[in-house]
Amino acid sequence: MIQEKLAKDWKSEYFDWLKQKTIVKSLDEWTEITTPFLDRHNDGIVIYVRRFGDKIQISDDGYTLSDLEASGCPINSQNRKRVLHSFLNGFGVKLQNNELIIEASDTNFPQKKHFLIQAILSVNDMFLLSTNQVANIFIEDLVAFFDDNDIRYTQDLQLQGVSGFSHCVDFVIPKSKKSPERLVAAVNSPNVNSAKVELFNWSDIQPARSKDSMLYVFLNDNRKVAENILTAFSAYNTVPVLWSKRENYIDALAV
Repeated sequence: MIQEKLAKDWKSEYFDWLKQKTIVKSLDEWTEITTPFLDRHNDGIVIYVRRFGDKIQISDDGYTLSDLEASGCPINSQNRKRVLHSFLNGFGVKLQNNELIIEASDTNFPQKKHFLIQAILSVNDMFLLSTNQVANIFIEDLVAFFDDNDIRYTQDLQLQGVSGFSHCVDFVIPKSKKSPERLVAAVNSPNVNSAKVELFNWSDIQPARSKDSMLYVFLNDNRKVAENILTAFSAYNTVPVLWSKRENYIDALAV
């Protein structure tokens, strides 16, 4: 009961934080929304909304991919394009003239807005590669790790939480006779922002799954992961896995 109360309190605090930190500004036919989710420059992610007919269009105005290209990470190889479209399809986001766009209605606008923000964070996370690892994409490394160690999984699933929101989950390892269902998230750039997103998703999904379901969060530790990030994940009944220590978790994931 204490853990359940803490989860409810945390969720309430999270929604309060969203409301307080979201800034809305009218720009002629568009509405600019500055969200509290930070990009890699520690600036709030900005999206743009406009109505046309009975539809609502939500766009990043081309910023996400343009910023990556300006930083020396263009999405110009077939491999990167394939992975990009895989991420976008998982969130129902389209790529039009370098813009990330999703269409919504009055009834599903919050969900679609949530999907676009998740897509922007995912694209930044998976394609922000260091110069000496241009060919390395973290989620592909995780797929190879699973395959090499006979870990069964289903990739890119949308699971609905108790809020009614759907969340894109990187991997689900099904329940077996020996182990419960295990959800797996891949976080290439662990920071406070990405931790908040994963913990919110998990706190929303967990009550809708089996009581013994678990979340494993794989953290790319090419750069040192702050201790408070590991503590935050551990506090909310998740298993943080440093990539450098992944071999220690094969037995837990392969059964």
